[in-house]
Amino acid sequence: MLRIRRLASLVLASALPLAAVASDEVVYHQPAGIDVEAEWDALEGDLDAVMTRAAYGIRGEILTTREDIGGAGPVTVVAVVVDEVLRGNVSNGAVVEVEVPLDGPISGDRPSHPVPVRGYDVIVFLDPHGDVVPGGLFLVEGGFAWRPSRPGVLFSPRLQQDWEDVIDPISDYDVYTLDAMRSAANSRRGPAANGRRARRGR
Repeated sequence: MLRIRRLASLVLASALPLAAVASDEVVYHQPAGIDVEAEWDALEGDLDAVMTRAAYGIRGEILTTREDIGGAGPVTVVAVVVDEVLRGNVSNGAVVEVEVPLDGPISGDRPSHPVPVRGYDVIVFLDPHGDVVPGGLFLVEGGFAWRPSRPGVLFSPRLQQDWEDVIDPISDYDVYTLDAMRSAANSRRGPAANGRRARRGR
């Protein structure tokens, strides 16, 4: 539990606005109603599941977003300029279009899938056809990769809530170090890309 407290405190310190960080010490508060240790321990297996489906893995900045209708229904199409290739045949500097499914409305109530925004630094894992694998979209913030873990949670932890009353983020987010993401992409085998490339932006 001590390891979890240290990691949670480090992660939340990275999510706090600078004005809210009064000292190097972040007080750990365990969220009620969940098995914290089990949730943190499950993260590695969840990341493995993403890697077994991913032919491509990219990190980059979102340049543009637009709403559209894809094969599965409403999507947000994001154009990502690739800064780092974690897996697959993609070039640094390429612009890749990614369709992010939306389960909820485009406006009004929060959709159950995260909504990416222009300027966000994201990590995306794609299947051999260039579609986002389930759970394969992460926001890079404060040196960590974040993924909302339940419906209605904002993509950005900085915008989700006031973190001055600091809690463990595991009730709202799956959180990974960037080294863990890179290591998983390098060590876990995924499907072959079948010679196809991720969809390029227009």
